[in-house]
Amino acid sequence: MSNDGWTPLHVACRLRRLDVVKVLLAQTDAPVQAKARRGWTPLHAAAWTGDAEVVRCLLKAGAMVAPPLADSWTPLHLAAMCGRAEALGVLLSEGADPLQIEHRHQLTSLDVAVLFQHIDCAQRLVKHCFDFPSSYMAPLLKCFQEADDYPSNNGDPIDRISQPKQLTSVSGTKVNGLRLHKALVDSGFVYGRASLQAAVADHLQGLISNYSNNESSKRLHLCGSFAEGWGSSVCRLGGRVDEDSDIDISEYVDDRLYHLSGKCQCNSDVGVKSINKSAAETSDERADELAANTENEDKTTLKYEKGHVWFSGYAAHPARTQYGCLGRPAMDMALMYCCCAYPKVDIFESPSYLSPQLLKQLREATELPNACPLVGASLPDMEGKQLRISTKWLELLLVRSFTDVQGQLYTILKYLFKRVINKRGGQLKSFHAKTLAFRMLRETPPDQWRPERLPELTAEALDKLAEDLRRTGPGIGMHSFFFNDSPLYLKRSNNLPSSADDKRPTLRAVLDVRNSLDQVLTEFLGHLQPLRPNAALDYHPFMLLPRSKQIKQILGSKDSARQKPPQSKPTAQPKYHELHERVRHFLRELSVGAGVHCRINLNALLNDIQQLPDYARTTRECLAALAYMRFNQPGEALQKLSQLLLSGHRPLRGIPLHYSSFSMHSESSVQHCLLKNDSAWRFCFVQEAPHALPFRFDFLPTGVIQFPRRLLRYDDFYAANFDALAKSLYLQLLSDCGLSEEVPDENQEKRIRGWFTDMLDAEMDASEIDLLIEHCKAREDREDLLVRLVIEHKDTLVQSRTVHCKLAGVISTSINAATSSW
Repeated sequence: MSNDGWTPLHVACRLRRLDVVKVLLAQTDAPVQAKARRGWTPLHAAAWTGDAEVVRCLLKAGAMVAPPLADSWTPLHLAAMCGRAEALGVLLSEGADPLQIEHRHQLTSLDVAVLFQHIDCAQRLVKHCFDFPSSYMAPLLKCFQEADDYPSNNGDPIDRISQPKQLTSVSGTKVNGLRLHKALVDSGFVYGRASLQAAVADHLQGLISNYSNNESSKRLHLCGSFAEGWGSSVCRLGGRVDEDSDIDISEYVDDRLYHLSGKCQCNSDVGVKSINKSAAETSDERADELAANTENEDKTTLKYEKGHVWFSGYAAHPARTQYGCLGRPAMDMALMYCCCAYPKVDIFESPSYLSPQLLKQLREATELPNACPLVGASLPDMEGKQLRISTKWLELLLVRSFTDVQGQLYTILKYLFKRVINKRGGQLKSFHAKTLAFRMLRETPPDQWRPERLPELTAEALDKLAEDLRRTGPGIGMHSFFFNDSPLYLKRSNNLPSSADDKRPTLRAVLDVRNSLDQVLTEFLGHLQPLRPNAALDYHPFMLLPRSKQIKQILGSKDSARQKPPQSKPTAQPKYHELHERVRHFLRELSVGAGVHCRINLNALLNDIQQLPDYARTTRECLAALAYMRFNQPGEALQKLSQLLLSGHRPLRGIPLHYSSFSMHSESSVQHCLLKNDSAWRFCFVQEAPHALPFRFDFLPTGVIQFPRRLLRYDDFYAANFDALAKSLYLQLLSDCGLSEEVPDENQEKRIRGWFTDMLDAEMDASEIDLLIEHCKAREDREDLLVRLVIEHKDTLVQSRTVHCKLAGVISTSINAATSSW
């Protein structure tokens, strides 16, 4: 049993190993009701990963159908949140209650399915409860509308491809490529912003790497669309990651160097790359996967086949997803092994329109020693037996080379794949969109990449995709851009074997979109979210630290919570990457119930807080105000906040696009911007003990926003927005302490409107929305701010259930009054 109470049965259920589950239940008398941390039973783990057969096996063995977690979440809640329709169906058939309420957010499983937009799960839940409350009708109709907008996929099989229709709209007007291009530019999809996004990712990578004195944290590598600059959002390129996207993080987990049998091109004297990490240092949730690899201990030469290598003992589903929420996107943590060299890369031997400079960069990347990663993916029915040769570093070079029009085409394709084709029955992956964009880059002459040709380029790409679907084998969408022998398979449902029928819904959906492309692109125009001119790129690095054992001491954990405070006072000014730990240290000392760790000398504490640098000025002054409040000195706290807020000081709300020239966007330029401005005022912390708040500030007056605020889709992550707290505490103290006369009346309203305008002009979080609603309700002179909030930040409101419900009761009449005069 692990330190968190996980038994072998828990692990087998999480890894979807039905065979192991049956053996454990039959031969070892495994405790089917065993509870791990927070009350997790094997059935919770099975519902989370969604293996219906494992769920059925556990229930047959006597597992309770609805064992509650510490916050009363049942396996049905987890299945609804993760979209595990088959597992959810099994639980319902065994008597699970779809309207059972969990106590943290007062959500039923039906609420959860609607909140996470899992239509299949919501439909099953509705069918199961005939008399569901009428209050569910509106969100359910909104949820199902997305499915009802598209034609049914239950038609006759497509035996051949029909000729695409002419690319015209209903009115007969050809799609305006320049209009499409301008809309994408207005939404930030240009090379300059993409290169800044890539530089931000490089900075975050460096920040993660600097957290540890040893090499362990340097084993985490950002990759995918967030690191590439293009593709993390199909709405606007403003720094935020779409709710249905994530930040991909790969972690090296082995200190051995692997070689490809018959493909290895490395010299015999090339040494094994030292990564200096043992299995014991790997994150707890992956330890079982490492232990399973003992049979490969001496087998560093691996057999290569179709872009994969044989590597038995590996988990079939190695990725671990941390679900995203407002202010902290989802993160996909995946294992990665090191291979000595890439196999033969075919793009170097075939004609293409790739520039010689780009080809040179790609070739140099493939020739670096020990630079080829192996990741957890396999050919069909080979799960747990193979790893895939990853080209993620080559892909990063290619995507970062995209021009405006090339990046815009990639954005359109990703939108079509995720938001249109797959909702019409397709089974495409984001990787297919990227590969198709690469193919267009290789096969399209440079003079054809013109803004007015965006619709034609999109049509050509869809034609290529349809042709690939027709000519490739069962279940295959296309072949790898880098390895001609490596097939890229479509998504598979219910782990069924691939067959020719698998591709028909996808081909049908692609044809449907191709034949109605004008209408689809018009809908895409309405989907885009224009940015303000020269809008900054949203970036708050201390909200984006991944949860991994390598940095768990920095984020805070039950282990670090037990540690004694430093013997020496933290008087030295911290470096940027040390801020997170230093701020957490002060919050713990200020927290009610901190026990012996709490200082009793206010002056000593204030002196230490003042050592925080100016790039954390808002945080520094807010911590000082909290110290005064902790020692019952509200007048001093108000004075400290007044010095900050009445001086005209503004914290940095993002990286300005004009901070450096487009060609100079780099990790160092981002770091320079952060150090020259008040940039560190949003933080994310992990609770230090199960079932307890990480910090308690009961001394704050009633009416101050919740601080810190628990993130909606996490059990133990909390967001601390010091700028919002400073403004909320300041306004509340003015009211409670009767000290409002210290602020000139004629400037008060102008100042407050300036605060809220700055918030509305940037990406807002739940604390800022809560603050704006609280101080604008019942104020006719501020109704326009609420209207702006709803119109310009509607997606943010949807993601924050608490403030969304609060706003609903405040703004209903205000919006009607304000918009009627427009």
